[in-house]
Amino acid sequence: MKSSIKKSAAKKSSAFFQKLFMSVLTLGIFVSVNAQFIEHNPAVVVHKEIRNSLAFENVEVRGDITLVLTNEQRSDIQLQGNIMDIDMVTTVEKDNKLEISAKKNASELIVFVPANKMHSLKINGDAKVFSSGDITVEDLVITLKGDSIVKIYHHGKLTVIPAQGYEKTDVAALY
Repeated sequence: MKSSIKKSAAKKSSAFFQKLFMSVLTLGIFVSVNAQFIEHNPAVVVHKEIRNSLAFENVEVRGDITLVLTNEQRSDIQLQGNIMDIDMVTTVEKDNKLEISAKKNASELIVFVPANKMHSLKINGDAKVFSSGDITVEDLVITLKGDSIVKIYHHGKLTVIPAQGYEKTDVAALY
């Protein structure tokens, strides 16, 4: 009798451990596949913050991106887009100038830059420049070299200059 009880208990514990092992294995496979999916899926939106030590007076942007000027007091830059586009963004700080470079056709990439200390913004590429609400600028000059769109609500002096060989069309200023 004791032997049959031991066999029955052994079968039950064996069945329990088999079910537990299969559950853990299934969960492990799901987590692994899901992580790989998110890492390589361009549809997943990712946010990245680039910390800067200074608020820059001169900013130069290269690439086909959407740039949003903000009233943030901090000098940090926010990136929003898919992981592949964000990984292709480089920033270089030198001589009170910030250079932001993105690969061409990064159409889903949005870069948020504080405009509170900015005096010069140069755009090289087919960018879209917007403001996050009304921004306050002292004397901001935006130079465009490319087929860009600028729609900024602002207080203060703002000048938009097309680079040589380009021209402005449909310009509206709101004060």
